[in-house]
Amino acid sequence: MIVSVAVVYNSWVLILRSSFPEIHKRHEITWMAMDYLCDIIYILDFFVSSRTGFMEDGIMQKDTQKMRRHYLRTSAFYLDAVSIVPLDILYFFIDHEPAVRMNRLIKYHRFWRFLDRTESRTSYPNVFRLASLMQFILVIIHWNACIYFIVSRKIGFGTDTWVYPGVTGNLTQLHESLTRKYIYSFYWSTLTLTTIGEVPPPHTNLEFIIVTLDYLIGEFEVKLIHCVYWI
Repeated sequence: MIVSVAVVYNSWVLILRSSFPEIHKRHEITWMAMDYLCDIIYILDFFVSSRTGFMEDGIMQKDTQKMRRHYLRTSAFYLDAVSIVPLDILYFFIDHEPAVRMNRLIKYHRFWRFLDRTESRTSYPNVFRLASLMQFILVIIHWNACIYFIVSRKIGFGTDTWVYPGVTGNLTQLHESLTRKYIYSFYWSTLTLTTIGEVPPPHTNLEFIIVTLDYLIGEFEVKLIHCVYWI
C-alpha cells in the first residue's frame, strides 16, 4: 500500500514539476523531502520483497534464503533496481530538474500488482475497478496536459491558435496565473482525448503529430472503458 502511494506520487508530481517549473521552485525543499521519502520507501521495499513467500510446487515457501534467491531471479528485482538508480547525481551538473527522476516510474508494476490483489479481496470489486480506471484515465489526461504545455512553451506561447495563449515569452495577464496554465492545459487535454469538444486546429507538423497521437490514445481509452464495463 505505502509503495503504491509512492508510485502514484511520482507518476503525478514528476511530470507536473518538469512542465511547470514555478511549482518546483516555490516549494523546492518540500518537494525534495517528499522525493527522498519515496526513495526510502522504494529501498525498504527491496527488503520486504526479498522476504515475501512464494508458491513452489503448490507449497508456500517461507525459507529466508529461498525467498531472497527467488526474488533476485525475478524480473521484478531488475525493475526495482533500475527504478532506484540515483540519477539525482545529475543535479551537480544541471539545475534541479525533476525529469532526471523519471526512472522512478519503472516501479509502476508494483502499483498494478497492488490493484490486482486488492480487487480480488475487496467486497466491492466493481467499484474498485471503476476507481482504478478513473485514476488511470486521469493520469493520462494529466500527462497529456503537461506535455501540451511543454510543447507550447517550446513552440512559443501565442504563436498560433493551437498553443497555450499569450505573447511569445511574455504571457498576457489573464494567462500568466499558474493555476490558469494548468487548468487550461488539462481542459485542452480532456477535450482532445475524449473528442467531446472542438479544439483549435494544429498548424505545424509537431502539432499534427501530437493531436493524431492524442486521438489514438483517446480511442484506446474508449476501448478500455468498454472492456472494463463488460468484464
